[in-house]
Parts: sequence; C-alpha cells; structure tokens
Amino acid sequence: SESDKDAWLVLNKDRVLFGAVRSNYSAGDHSAALSTLDTTADKMSTAIGSLAKRMAKAASPHIRPIKVKGGREYFVMFTNPRCFRDLNADTVMQNANRDARARDVDSNPIFQDGDLIYNGVIYREIPELPILTGAGSGTDVGCNFLCGAQALGIAWGQEPQFQTDMQKDYKFRPGVAIEELLRVQKLHFNGVQQGMVTVYCAAGPDA
Repeated sequence: SESDKDAWLVLNKDRVLFGAVRSNYSAGDHSAALSTLDTTADKMSTAIGSLAKRMAKAASPHIRPIKVKGGREYFVMFTNPRCFRDLNADTVMQNANRDARARDVDSNPIFQDGDLIYNGVIYREIPELPILTGAGSGTDVGCNFLCGAQALGIAWGQEPQFQTDMQKDYKFRPGVAIEELLRVQKLHFNGVQQGMVTVYCAAGPDA
C-alpha cells in the first residue's frame, strides 16, 4: 500500500536514491519522490552509480562492499534492462570501455554483451526487475539495487536430496529429482534494509 511504501522510505532514507540527486527524496512520500524523475537528468549513469556507492559507504550502519580474490572490493548493482540500456549509452561508460577495458572482441562489452564495470561497481542486467509504469514525471521508472555484503540471506529448511520415483512405465522410466526447502530474502533489521541501496531511475520505453 502507499502507507507501507511511505513508512519504508522513512526508515531507509539514507539508502534510497531517486535519480541523479539526493534532493529528489520526498520525506515520507514515496510516490512524490518518484514523480520528480525525468528522462533528461535522471537516467541511469555512472554518476548515479557512483553516488549510490557513496551513499552505501555513508549509510548507518555502513553497507560493506564485497571482497573478492586478490583483496579487491566491489559493489554489485543489479540493473533493470532499460536502465542498463541507458548506462551503456552513457559517454563516461563508453569511454571507459573504449580506453580502459580489454581491447579484444571476445571480452570488451562494446562488442559483446555482458556486465559493465566502473569505479568499483559491477553492473549486471536483470531482465526480471520491474518497471513502474508512468511513476516518473511523465515517464516510466526502473528499479535497481546496489548490493554489498549481506544484502540477501538464504536459509535452508531441508538440504538438497535426491528423490526417485519408480512408478512410471512399470519402472522402466524412473523419475529422478532433487528436493530441497529454502528461502531467499532481502535482509532487514527493524525495517531497514541491511546491505543495499535502492536506486530508482527514469527508464522510458524504446522509441
């Protein structure tokens, strides 16, 4: 409900970004904040990703980056397809891919589809992330999530185990499956999302 979204926004005000500037935040009014977004200033860009990263580091409690082999630290932003489209068209990202990424056809994202990376943020396109139709200032809005450590939790109620069904075709065609019981969920504490910054960007449809 609208009241649920407004209450969530109040609790997570230091870890929700609406477009290019933090001042698009509207205290206690989620829909009003979305309505500030437009396709001129608030499309996904490296600048928005870097701002979300700074917000993650400044949030209380802090959102920690993920440390990978070799000691490097990254945040990962799961990105709506339309927002990924806009990021891919950002001049700063294009210049980084051209001038700093590997120059071979097999690995440079100019030639091959795949993750984008800039300023310690890995951007991964997720086709299932939703579009909020008409939520912006005359435009659609895409949902994106900058994730650090402990953004999601996974809990098993039953570990994976094989199950065999011998009743098919007089036991000539046994069925084999893996059965498990689990749940994956965004981690919260007292209503505050612990490991991610939610980023809303203007995401108009393809012309």
